[in-house]
Amino acid sequence: MTANSKQDLDTRSLDKIFRPDSIAVIGASTNPGKIGREILHNLLQNEFQGVIFPVNPQEPHILSMKAYPSVLDIEEDVDLAIIVVQKKHVLKVADECGRKGVKGLVVITAGFREIGGAGIELEQRLLRIVHKYNMRMVGPNCMGILNTERGVQMNATFAATRPRPGGISFLSQSGALGVAILENAQDYGLGLSQFVSLGNKADIFGNDLLEYWRDDPNTQLILMYLESFGNPRSFVKLSEEVSRRKPILAVKSGRTARGALAASSHTGAIAGQELITDVLFDKAGIIRIDTMEELFDIAKAFISQPSSSGDRIAIISNAGGPGILATDALENYGLQVATFSEETTRALEQILPEESSCNNPVDMIASANGERYQQAIQFALDDPEVDGILVIFVPPITADPLDIAGGIAAGCAEQDGKPVVSCFMGERQGDAALKVLAEEGIPNYVYPESAVRSLAALNRYANWRDKPQGKIQNYTVDRALVQKIIYNAQEENREHLNQVEVFQILSAYGITIPEYAICNEVEEAVQASGRIGYPVALKIDSRKLIHKSDAGGVKLGINSEAELREAWDNVMSNPAVTAIPGEDINGILIQKMAASGKETIIGVTTDTGIGPLLMFGLGGIYVEVLKDVKFKIAPITDVDARDLVQGIKGYKLLTGIRGETAADTAAAQESLLRISQLVTDFHEVMELDINPFFLYDEGQGGIAVDGRIRVDMG
Repeated sequence: MTANSKQDLDTRSLDKIFRPDSIAVIGASTNPGKIGREILHNLLQNEFQGVIFPVNPQEPHILSMKAYPSVLDIEEDVDLAIIVVQKKHVLKVADECGRKGVKGLVVITAGFREIGGAGIELEQRLLRIVHKYNMRMVGPNCMGILNTERGVQMNATFAATRPRPGGISFLSQSGALGVAILENAQDYGLGLSQFVSLGNKADIFGNDLLEYWRDDPNTQLILMYLESFGNPRSFVKLSEEVSRRKPILAVKSGRTARGALAASSHTGAIAGQELITDVLFDKAGIIRIDTMEELFDIAKAFISQPSSSGDRIAIISNAGGPGILATDALENYGLQVATFSEETTRALEQILPEESSCNNPVDMIASANGERYQQAIQFALDDPEVDGILVIFVPPITADPLDIAGGIAAGCAEQDGKPVVSCFMGERQGDAALKVLAEEGIPNYVYPESAVRSLAALNRYANWRDKPQGKIQNYTVDRALVQKIIYNAQEENREHLNQVEVFQILSAYGITIPEYAICNEVEEAVQASGRIGYPVALKIDSRKLIHKSDAGGVKLGINSEAELREAWDNVMSNPAVTAIPGEDINGILIQKMAASGKETIIGVTTDTGIGPLLMFGLGGIYVEVLKDVKFKIAPITDVDARDLVQGIKGYKLLTGIRGETAADTAAAQESLLRISQLVTDFHEVMELDINPFFLYDEGQGGIAVDGRIRVDMG
């Protein structure tokens, strides 16, 4: 079977891996501590609901079960084989499984692609066997799989932890980390539906699992530990589809910046690997988590609480200090303290002592009991100005934590649609009060900051899920001209287009540019300036000078013929210019000085896996220092364009502050959509910068003052 035909297999083929009726453990052992023995033990201990066949040519019986010399000696059908033999025997065993009619393999054995050299060839040979017999394979070099589903109860891992059933499916690209993952899930009280250690991903990839879990009724939440992406484009497309049904939380390791030294554009220099990962996750609706600890913390909220797109949070506490901490945390995570309705405030005043604070954050003081917690929570949940609640309890000597937990649970009993999280400060995990909260599905945190972080993640996911998907715009453009320009540059082996070509391309796609002329003699420049009208700018146009202003190749604000001649002489005598061979100078650009506006930048950089990334931000010479920019994967929709403009930190500067008129952000959005169409039409455009792109007052449009384009030499 070819790789392409393998990928066309229906995901139902994974059923024989995750829901097998029979399992052969090839390499099963009688020796405690051996992986083959531990996997067999786990299958028995978790009461696998099918038939188990130990395979070991040296042992007649293992753990009171008949053992077989080979999988071929088993009289009955075998759905899944767990292979735990020495590397030198794996190919022979896999071939025997294929001849037996086994449908799925989980290869625990290491020593394949991960060691390089001969290991790569060995893995390719193993994969050819898998394809030959139409099998599917997890691994090699993995720690196994599990499925807690009632009719399956399969733990085919060598982890010591016995997982509790639940609605979380977990994908890990690290086998070693998988053991810790299962232990931590148990410690956090999280129940798993399925767990997969992917290993080398020779056959089954993350995309296969996402597609499988998308339709799995037992999977409510997907967690992932990722080290790399297989096919980023496919990953984004599938993840976006899955995320609209089920939340996906992910930790992506390897937070090192991709070298941007070779990037000639501002956009390319800014777009490091971590930023690209963030853009990819944003497009896919995946909530990126920084650490494994935070992943489990936030998963507690996602598995038990509704996601709310509202950001107005009520804080109910029996102490003032924690309420202040929570207030600060809300602001840090982009949430806000809800303003209670008058009805809610009056209701709180009726039940709380005079010393209490009935405004948000609510301080019920240390005497608050379970009944007051219950009433306060109910009032807040009924308030249409409240989108979620953080309940804090600091245990004084006189308070009964169990009573408080009961009051919180009772207060949440009839609510629907608003998340509620708790923070029992100073209470040990496992106490009776915390068990009450856990049983009622109310996630508890040790500190307010952790609780707020989880609320923020719920809010971020809901905002993505509920946001309109938008439409991709298609404008009337001159594609033929752009195709001709790019073709000519490739024929002449010119990676960087000259300034005239850049302006022609931008104009062909509807981007407004100033009037200009290209000149080779000063007299031509004088005539062009007279025709265009002063003031003008003078810029040398050479592929050898990518950043012209840095090399003294730009003169701005020229107001007369005398100033023009002086500027011409200064530029042409500049050492950086005189060092350039004549054939590498396209000419001197005389350009109408554009009226000043709000300086922004529009850019494109291309990632080999994802494709073009569109950028918008505040422009000028400090763009690489300030980095107030936002990226989206092209093609973008009208909603994406709006998010790009409104998503930068300096957006308020564009809306008008201290009496300034608002800039024409609609023009910026349209220009972004036009550039998106350009780079979608022409994948040869590898980098593009429009800096500055002046935005004028609202309704007055914008203009591309300068630009550069780098194309692929193909």
